[in-house]
Amino acid sequence: MVSGIAGFFISLLNTLVLVRLVKKILSDGQCSRWGVGFTFFLKELLLIIITALIILKSNVSPVGFILGFSLPFLGVIAYGIIDGLKSY
Repeated sequence: MVSGIAGFFISLLNTLVLVRLVKKILSDGQCSRWGVGFTFFLKELLLIIITALIILKSNVSPVGFILGFSLPFLGVIAYGIIDGLKSY
């Protein structure tokens, strides 16, 4: 249970950071491609490091963590399917 909640919150935090980065790119026409690429690289590297530390150093189940991590993505897919069926 705790593993799934931890995975969910890490995924949610990752998504919020990604949304901020995309908003910055779209609102600011003066972004350099190298700066944006480097920022995305750092974000992904930090995500990998945090995920590895949580799984290796704490007492969480990797399977529960991954299931919790995938919940926001599954929610978006489920919403798309349900919305598509409503309009069909």
